Amino acid sequence: MSAFLTAGPHSIDLRFDAGDTTPVNVDSFSIVWQTRSTVSVTTRHSDNNHTGANLHETRLSPATVSPDSFGHLFSYPVRGQIFAQPLYVGGLEIPGRGIRNVLFVATMHNQVYAFDADNPYQGHFPFWQRSLEPAIKLPDPNIGPTLIDAQKKDTGSAYTAAGRAVYRDIVREVGILSTPVVSRDHNAIYLVTASKDPAKNDPSAYTHHLHALELTTGKELFGGPVVVQANAPGQGYVGRFKEQDPVVNGKIVFTSNRQLQRSAVTLVNDTVYFAFASYGDKDCYHGCVMAYDAKSLAQKAAFVASPTNLAVHNPRDTGRAGIWQAGEGLAADGQGLYMLTGNGGFKDGTDFADCFLKLDPMNL
Repeated sequence: MSAFLTAGPHSIDLRFDAGDTTPVNVDSFSIVWQTRSTVSVTTRHSDNNHTGANLHETRLSPATVSPDSFGHLFSYPVRGQIFAQPLYVGGLEIPGRGIRNVLFVATMHNQVYAFDADNPYQGHFPFWQRSLEPAIKLPDPNIGPTLIDAQKKDTGSAYTAAGRAVYRDIVREVGILSTPVVSRDHNAIYLVTASKDPAKNDPSAYTHHLHALELTTGKELFGGPVVVQANAPGQGYVGRFKEQDPVVNGKIVFTSNRQLQRSAVTLVNDTVYFAFASYGDKDCYHGCVMAYDAKSLAQKAAFVASPTNLAVHNPRDTGRAGIWQAGEGLAADGQGLYMLTGNGGFKDGTDFADCFLKLDPMNL
């Protein structure tokens, strides 16, 4: 049998009927911490409109939120900086631990944690944690802007003459930068890592991976992870300091060390979407959107926002068109994916820099 208890002392009585004469054997007795059901936060800012609104809130009000009754409760240690919004899932059945409310935290060290959201004594003992691909240590001359000398030539150095890092938008390392997304239907959290093979130093050392981790154990699902790769028809462009855009057989090849996966991961109709911009506007990069099947992690579509090498007077007005979203995910309503692009060139029908875009979610 089971019983739900409220806070406070309780007693348990074992009783015999008057005529009982045989022993009673109690095989086991356990108490499982089961917290009340709450509204889950499974994507950045609550929903695919990214409103940040919780319309089912019942406990927070001017009467309950005050300096005396509301504030910091406890903290958990993690390895790596946190840029991604932590996510919260209520009522998960954790093997051997009962039904719990769980906080998911992803860090720039490519670490993922599943913490008890209610028990401050579990800080050093998460339900599970995963160490994924090696994060990219910074500064790195292949990540972000490098030193431009007095002759306007790119030296390829990650440091200034004074020994200061040239690229400082992100420090220490880059790993999981964007906010993951949770699917209760698939019992999975989807996330994208940036990584570098420590045995290499050329551009081939850098990769992005799409993971689907089981919510209750952290194990890989659906044959993951998969390496993020793509190409799309386009001419590419030459950067301000003679950087070369890789083009093979008339298609622009996705280059991980030039692409920053900043915008949050979005899940719509069993499709996982995420977008890319740049590391500090370092050429050559493009605004890209990728679509993957949530059940197989197979790529379904890819979109490049700036495929044409525009013949313009200003060399800044070509390529690029990065999709940053200030960390927000792509907004979605079932009919379209909505996003903003920045930098680069515009040509009606082909190139979409500095635009508000709506993409067909089926084929981008």
